[in-house]
Parts: sequence; C-alpha cells; structure tokens
Amino acid sequence: SEIIGVKVTLIPTRTFEETLKFAKARRCDLIPLAAETPERKQFLDFSHPYLTFPIVISTRLSQPYIADLQLFMNEPIGAVKSTVFINALRTRYPKANVIDFDDNLEGLRQVQDGKLFGFVSALPIISYLTQSAGLIDLKVAGQLEDKFELTIATRNDEPLLHEIFQAAIDAWSPQRRQEIVNHWLSVRVEQGFDYVLMWKIVGAAAGIIGGGVLWIRQLARWNREITEKNVQLAEANAIVLAMARTDGLTGIANRRWFDESLAQELARAIRSQTSIGLLLIDIDCFKLFNDNYGHSAGDDCLRIVAQALQGIVKRPPDLVARYGGEEIVCILPGTDSTGVEAVGNDILDAVRALAIPHALSKASDIVTVSSGGISIIPKAGMTPRQVIKAVDAMLYVSKEAGRNRLTMGEEEL
Repeated sequence: SEIIGVKVTLIPTRTFEETLKFAKARRCDLIPLAAETPERKQFLDFSHPYLTFPIVISTRLSQPYIADLQLFMNEPIGAVKSTVFINALRTRYPKANVIDFDDNLEGLRQVQDGKLFGFVSALPIISYLTQSAGLIDLKVAGQLEDKFELTIATRNDEPLLHEIFQAAIDAWSPQRRQEIVNHWLSVRVEQGFDYVLMWKIVGAAAGIIGGGVLWIRQLARWNREITEKNVQLAEANAIVLAMARTDGLTGIANRRWFDESLAQELARAIRSQTSIGLLLIDIDCFKLFNDNYGHSAGDDCLRIVAQALQGIVKRPPDLVARYGGEEIVCILPGTDSTGVEAVGNDILDAVRALAIPHALSKASDIVTVSSGGISIIPKAGMTPRQVIKAVDAMLYVSKEAGRNRLTMGEEEL
C-alpha cells in the first residue's frame, strides 16, 4: 500500500478455502500470502515468490524426530483443505491417511487430544498457533521435502494489477530479502522454535518489500528484544512441561505421561515388530506401613522407593512412572523377557537394600516390593489396556505367592 500509494482494504474470510472462493468470484483483488498451483492459475496471477518456508509436521512431544514420513502412512495426518500442504501430502504420499480441516488450529488441537498423529502446515503458521493457543505439548517433529513459496496473487483479469505488485516486490533485492529470512529461520531452529518471533518475521519480511532501511532497523530492534524473551520463554516452557509430566510426590513420571508413552511405544513396537517390556511394581503391605508409621513416613517411603527404581531403569527410552497409589510401572522398549527379568530382579534387590523397617509386613521385616513383568512382540490391533491387564495378572500371582518376588508372563498374549 505504501509503495504503490493506494489504500488496500481487508476483506475478512473465515478460512483459506473461503478466501479462494472470494478471489474466484472477483470479490477481492489480491491475496498477499498465497502459493501458486495449477488450479489457482485459472483465476489468479502470481508474483515471483518473495518468502520461502519449510512445510513441517507437528506432533505430540513424545514423538521422536521423523526422518521418513513414509513409515507413518497408516497414522491419521491432517492438513487444511484447498492448500498446498494437503496437495503436497497427497501427491508425495498417495497412500497416506490424510484428513482435511477447515483451519489449522482445529487440526493442531486434534493432535493435542491424540486423535491425529500429526498435522502438516508451514513452519511459521504452526509456530504461531502452537504458541498463541498455548499448545505446549506439541512440537515440530519433521518436515516434507516440499517448500512453501509465498507470492502475491492477483485476479488474472487485471494484468496491470499483477505488474504493479510484481514491480513492488522487485523494488527490494531478492538476495537480501532471502538472506534476512534465512538468518531469522536459523535463529528460530537453534533456539527451539520461538513461535512469536516467526510470525513477526512473516509480517516484517512482507513489509521489508517497500520499507528499506527503516524496516531493517525495526528488525534489529525486534531481534534484540526477542532474543532476550526467547531464553525466558524456553525456561518457562521447560518448567511447565516438566510439571505436566512429573508426579508431585515422587518426582518420577506421572500416570498421564505413562499412558501417552505406553501408547506411543506400543504403536512403534507393532510397526517395527520389536519387543516391548513392562514391569508393574507394588510396595508390599503399604497400607499397614501407613497405619503403623503415619502417612508422612509413607510418603517418604514411596518417594525413596521411586527414586531407587529411577536409578535402576535409566536407559534413554525407558520410563519409570507412578501408576497409582503405591504402584510404580516401568516401560522397557526393545527389551526381551530375559532383560525384563534382570531389571525386575535388580529392582527387588535395590528396594531390599534400602532396609526401610516395616514391622507389620507379611513378607519381611523391611520394605519389599512385588512385581509382575512381561515382554512381548505385540500384534496389530493390540491396545495398552491389554498389555496392562497382562502385567497386572503377573503382579497378582506374585502377591498370592507370598509377595517380595517377581513373576514373569508368557511371551505371547
């Protein structure tokens, strides 16, 4: 608007699909952020791309880095309909389980709720929405080979309009413009995706087209301010995330984090047909301990036992979590029956070594634990509930047999 000296009036739309319908019906003259496709060229002219961003996939935090999206074709993946993102997904991965949405936020919320495996869109869009909507349990887990090239699209029955906006874009050096964008993107990735920053960069880079030196100075000011806030944001997010995953009493993972991790690890084991181990541990006669020594001593006992287990189960993929009450559960991905049994016996020994007095225990004069363990190569369709039921049955056998022992389950379920 500043460059061409003509006022530009915004026509609000609810979705990008509606924006395209408005443009096709000549209810608007231009779209300032649009990607060129053969279908759109039937009613729009496109400038040269003036910004380029990666097309990425957002998942829950528990999902490791995705090097090859081809491995997740059976998982539901979302994208906004009538966009280049959904076209890129369906073109590059024709067998993918793609679900379309009216807007990005709806899809991201379904990822957060566990209804979608992932959601595909442009990096700045996902970054902005993840931060502004408080979706702290989502992350960018990978990217597609395709890029999101932004142009200014104008109605193709007004060729002069196209020439005017192309000239406006050409007024700024493409090399310098891309250099600035690349600089900001590199800072973003290094510092863990500062979502507020990325959306400001989209607006700033668009303005840079005609603003020259004044916009450079504005970007420099933003850079100084946001660099400081970026560190604060990362620290705050780390604290919130840790609190959301941690049991307040014991300091180990909580039940919610266990449920999410088990579902994720089980799905991975089904896909790769590798083993997954599980141990369910119960402190023997814990109610009697509380009755005899008091609930404060009971809390201390539970905390000490939990930390002892954390010291035994410490491989990066393993997880120790409080399952409920005095029950603690361990996920051991990629561990066969022999390995699970070895870890289970180490846990029994570690708890005995604590030598916490327990005068009313029916198993010993010190605090002990009973444990059930399994290791399986899960079949397609197997659910976390089935796995938990199986390991709980083994724990029941240990209790019935006199406690203070480990019972291992069968290889097949």
